[in-house]
Amino acid sequence: MFSEELYIMDRNAERLMVTELEEIVAAKDSIIAEQAALIAQLKAKLAEQANE
Repeated sequence: MFSEELYIMDRNAERLMVTELEEIVAAKDSIIAEQAALIAQLKAKLAEQANE
C-alpha cells in the first residue's frame, strides 16, 4: 500500500513537471514566432531600402 502511494505521488509529480515544461516550451515557441515575424519585417525594410 505504501509503495502504491509513493508510485501515485511520483506519477503526479512527473505529470506536473511535464505540464510545466510544456508551458515553458509553448511560451518560448510564441516568443520565437514573434521574433521571426519581426525579422521578416526588418528584412523586407532592408530590401526596400536597398532598392531605393
